[in-house]
Amino acid sequence: MSENEENVVFENYLKKIRTDCTLEKKKHFNAADRKERTFRRINLAVIGLSVLSATAIIAEINFNSEVIPKIIEGCFSAITIALAFYLMMRNDQMHTEKHKLIANEFIDLANKCDYELARIKTCSDPDAKIKEFQASYKGLIDKAILLNTTKSDYEKARKGIESGEESYTKKDLAIGEIVDE
Repeated sequence: MSENEENVVFENYLKKIRTDCTLEKKKHFNAADRKERTFRRINLAVIGLSVLSATAIIAEINFNSEVIPKIIEGCFSAITIALAFYLMMRNDQMHTEKHKLIANEFIDLANKCDYELARIKTCSDPDAKIKEFQASYKGLIDKAILLNTTKSDYEKARKGIESGEESYTKKDLAIGEIVDE
């Protein structure tokens, strides 16, 4: 393979990695946003139920002989405790931060691809660079696999890229296409 052909393969591969990194970055930021929304909603439910539980306690104090306020208080308290326990066990804030960290690592790798694309003509060993980028990308994917994302996170990321949130050409957006070496 001539040096020019090697550079074309290297350039295509870098563009593919950069696009995949952008997609993964967006996917993980979408997952972080989704988890933050869920966490906020459950917290609001806990606050609301705590207020209702306190109201039931006040009603129990005022109507000491009534059984219904005691049942209501017990139900609200049990639901509040269950939601608080659920929040504690899920630890969404930690997962959100992990999604953001991995997304930032994908940004870093995409930026390295951009850097290499800018100086592609001076690369003396494209095969070694391709292997280096493959290893970096695989390492990030291995870390990211531990974090749950949904198909909707992926679709939202892909639609965002296709709608112009990121600037890539149609050729760059051939996501899923494997660049032949």
